Amino acid sequence: MAQISYEALKQKYAGSSSSKSSSGSSSSSSRSSSNSYSSIFDKYEQNEKRYNSAKECVYDLRKYDKLFNRNVVDGYDRIDEFLQNKEWLVTMDVDGDGQITGNEENVQIADAIALSFDSELDLYIQEKLEEVINNAGEQNLRNLFGTKDSIGVKQLALLGIRIDAVGNASSWQNRTYSFSLVELPDDIKAKIAEAGNDEDKINAIYDEVYDAVYDKDAKILTDKNGKKGSMIFSDCLIPDGVANGAEINLSSILDTLGGYECISKADFIGREDDYFELMDNLETMINNGEFQGTSTIADLYSENTLDISTAVRAVYTANGDAPGQWGGSRSFEDNLKLIERNGLGSTGSSSSSTIRVNGVEYEINLTDGNLLSAQEYTEKIEKFDEILEEKIATYKQENNGDDPDSITYNKFVNEATIEAKIDFSFKQK
Repeated sequence: MAQISYEALKQKYAGSSSSKSSSGSSSSSSRSSSNSYSSIFDKYEQNEKRYNSAKECVYDLRKYDKLFNRNVVDGYDRIDEFLQNKEWLVTMDVDGDGQITGNEENVQIADAIALSFDSELDLYIQEKLEEVINNAGEQNLRNLFGTKDSIGVKQLALLGIRIDAVGNASSWQNRTYSFSLVELPDDIKAKIAEAGNDEDKINAIYDEVYDAVYDKDAKILTDKNGKKGSMIFSDCLIPDGVANGAEINLSSILDTLGGYECISKADFIGREDDYFELMDNLETMINNGEFQGTSTIADLYSENTLDISTAVRAVYTANGDAPGQWGGSRSFEDNLKLIERNGLGSTGSSSSSTIRVNGVEYEINLTDGNLLSAQEYTEKIEKFDEILEEKIATYKQENNGDDPDSITYNKFVNEATIEAKIDFSFKQK
């Protein structure tokens, strides 16, 4: 399989090889880095595995359970389709020059994910995301990130990690998210350190922490190669509002199956101890303030971003297309209008709402007395989630922990739709 170099990918969108490229520098984050490598990518690519199919890739990766949870197989049968996805686009400053121009406004989703994994800082962010998911015992994005006080938002904010929905202005879909390490003011860092694990102390300072992390002028940490600590995660294989294993580990899959040159956990197969040593070193260096912040979220991804809580709660009320369900693309502004009109999940109280079921869009008129009230609508959506999660859990119990394939998953969606009476009183647009 041909290797897609980082520089070639950057050339595709930025059109030039800037002085801020990764070549000519040693690793900025590992204390044991060596100047013998021509680039940070060369350091990691030399012993990398290669796979010929998505199934071969994910089923082999899950053997390395110190690095990958066995659920890395979630959604693997959508990967080939995903690699051809030219509909989901991300606007991003590819070359790091502080400006978004030309093709940088329309980076294809697979390319965007690969380009975002260009620093060891991105591995650290992914590790912390996975820790939050594992500790919470929760993969539903609305439960993890649906409010300012949700467990995912809170725990990551205390680490200086903010989450934003990113995309493209002309064909927006709110299922792609950036996780970014930002530079915290010294007083905020001191308060976090002093609070430790004391829940009461954490709650007392949390508003200040949140405001600092999500400040529009918060600067994203940058390594000594000029690469930003900001990685992209997308709910793009099984677009169900759940952080599935293959989606979380797409950088490793792209690195080994797609042939992209990016920094991923797959680069540490066979030397897992080095990976965990690197994570410890990075945490120490971040806490010691050894990385400086430069660009803001708007600098890196444009002004067209949504906060994570708005995005994950608007999936039903302003739903984005999923792979295999193309058409009906909305601009960023159109998306905002839909959110304004339809509300956010359980807080929706407007006169109409929209939901997409099995690729078909439906509209309900909440002002009509014989149709659904906003509360009834919300209850049906929550019931649908509950039924679907139960079906998936039962399947995994009966199949040695494996997640359902796409055919079985779609069958469960159809059954949950019927059992929750989600189509009651709906009229198709």
